[in-house]
Amino acid sequence: MIRLKRWSRNAMLMLTLGAAAGAHAADSAAFEAGFAAVDITPSGSVPLWGYGKDERAENFSTGANDPLFAKALVFSAGATKAAIVGLDLGRAPYEPMLERLRAKLKAEAGIEHFLFVGSHTHHAPALELVRIPGRDQSVLEPAFAYYGELEAKLAAAILSADQARQPAKWGWASGPSNMSRNRHTTESPIPRDPELFVLRVERLDGKPIALMVNFAAHPTNHPPHLNKFSADFPGVMAKIVEKELGAPCMFLQGAAGDQQCDMNDALWDKEDFKDPMGEWLAKDVIALAPAIQTKAPERPALTGATERFSFPMRLDLKNPLVTAGMREAYGEELHASYSEKCAGGQLHPSMTVLLINHELALAGGSGEFFSALSLRLKNAIAGPKALLLGYCNGHDMYFPSARAMAQGGYGAEPGTAWIAQGGSEQMIDWAVGKIHAIIGP
Repeated sequence: MIRLKRWSRNAMLMLTLGAAAGAHAADSAAFEAGFAAVDITPSGSVPLWGYGKDERAENFSTGANDPLFAKALVFSAGATKAAIVGLDLGRAPYEPMLERLRAKLKAEAGIEHFLFVGSHTHHAPALELVRIPGRDQSVLEPAFAYYGELEAKLAAAILSADQARQPAKWGWASGPSNMSRNRHTTESPIPRDPELFVLRVERLDGKPIALMVNFAAHPTNHPPHLNKFSADFPGVMAKIVEKELGAPCMFLQGAAGDQQCDMNDALWDKEDFKDPMGEWLAKDVIALAPAIQTKAPERPALTGATERFSFPMRLDLKNPLVTAGMREAYGEELHASYSEKCAGGQLHPSMTVLLINHELALAGGSGEFFSALSLRLKNAIAGPKALLLGYCNGHDMYFPSARAMAQGGYGAEPGTAWIAQGGSEQMIDWAVGKIHAIIGP
């Protein structure tokens, strides 16, 4: 018979206090972060993304104005890991590539949660092109080869960030920036989310690991007829911030569906606004930086969830007039890829939420959200700081609010907003409910 030792009250108290102290020390060391970056600029001439033939008659790239990067920040809390990837691309990679990346990185590094966020620059390679049996696509071979290179580079960058993980502390600051304005609505007051969010992640000795900047504005400042790759204003901003603050800087696009940079519209396509817009945002980031106070999180934890929705499409991709228009504007390969993706007349956008250390809630959706939806999310979340990330884990066109959809106009009519009426709000409300469920009572 095994006899259990009787503990005195003092001994039990000392054991409890010791366990609590040990748990607190373990928590302080349990949160880790690592960062890595890789140049993802195509070496060959490939079709560009973001404009139709009306804005960009010749669509193949002719070199690079400035490089495109993928920047990965990997967090771990205990045995759970999450990867946040900022991409100088028009959108997150196409879903089959994302599925392969998720499977590979989970198997090799145990990473469970992913947010791949495109900056939405319109001077990046098109990622949706598909092979069409019997069609001469030899001119597209550099693009197809690039897809394999991109997938390998993204995997390598995330694995490098994971291997670079070390105990970390973090902190953030946010404030308004006037660098953007609403380009769509006639509502009053005009919906706009001006929040600029800056996260700083450091080693425990204070050495920087990375800065993460979130803001919402269309990177359409580099003239479309200049067929050179460019990260647009996010690339300019990151370069200035890195030089000034001495820390790697990554950009995560927000709900930019109806938000553009506050430029002179009469000069669009005539002058290059990417530098002044990037300098403007960099100045605001640098001004916020002194307010950031970093600390080790009290309760390290990473919890996430993903939902794939199904909505009837407002646009009939089988309609001959629609088909002819898409083929004329964007080409046969892009039309074929979307027809395959939206078979059966259904749109399948995704929403991913990630709660970090019970303090920061990220909601990433696969398209171009209007700013009213960002405000809906932020105003509904009680407790942690909340951010909406657009162009995340895929791309399913524009997600206007129901009110904006009723107004119509670019980004809200069926040609660009394929989602059913009220679908955007359903996605946001799912994210709010899931975040609150993770937070618990």
